[in-house]
Amino acid sequence: MNRVEFISELKSKLKRLPKDEIEDALNYYNEYFDEAGIEDEQEIMESLGSPCDIASQILADYSLKDMSLKPNSTKKGISAVWFAILAVFAAPIALPLTIAIFLTVGAIGIAIIAIIIAFLLTMIAMGGAGIVAVISGIVVIF
Repeated sequence: MNRVEFISELKSKLKRLPKDEIEDALNYYNEYFDEAGIEDEQEIMESLGSPCDIASQILADYSLKDMSLKPNSTKKGISAVWFAILAVFAAPIALPLTIAIFLTVGAIGIAIIAIIIAFLLTMIAMGGAGIVAVISGIVVIF
C-alpha cells in the first residue's frame, strides 16, 4: 500500500463525517507524510496502523466532540446506545425470522398456483367426461 491508497481508503472510511472534518483529517495525515518524506512512507504507515483503525478513532473522537457540543442531546445518545444494543441482540433472531417469512410466503404462493392448476385440470376433465358421455349416449341410442 502506498500513500495515495492509504489516504483514499481513509477518506472512504470517513465519509460519514462532515466535509470539513474529513478535509482536516486528510490534511493532517498528508502533512504527516510530507514531514516524514518519501523514504519513510512505509515506516509511517506501519506505525500509524491501518486506515480502518485510524478512521475508527477519528469517528469515535468526533462523536465524543459532537456529544460535548450538544449537551441537551443526551436523549439521542442514549437512544443510539439502545439502538446498538437492540441491533446486536436482534441479529441472531432477525435473519432466521426473515428467511422463515420468505419461505412461508413462497410456500403460500406455490399452494395458490397448485390450487389454480388443479381447478383448471378438473374443469378440463369434467368437460372431457361430458363430451364422452354425450357421444356415448348418442351411440347407445342408435
